[in-house]
Amino acid sequence: PNINEIIVHGENGYLCATDSGSIKEAVKNILNDETLKKKLGLNARDFVLKNCSLERILIKELSVYLSLKR
Repeated sequence: PNINEIIVHGENGYLCATDSGSIKEAVKNILNDETLKKKLGLNARDFVLKNCSLERILIKELSVYLSLKR
């Protein structure tokens, strides 16, 4: 339900419905658009590097831990 907080359609990912037809169309759209494919790949990688590094995850976990100690 909160995937929109992580994936911005057409920027760092491609959102679609979960039925097979929608998934098929989304994959076809991406595969047939070289510019979109590159943009999604670069932006997704950038997002992961900024938000999912070991250091970033440890900071988030430490913050949760410290908030529970109070």
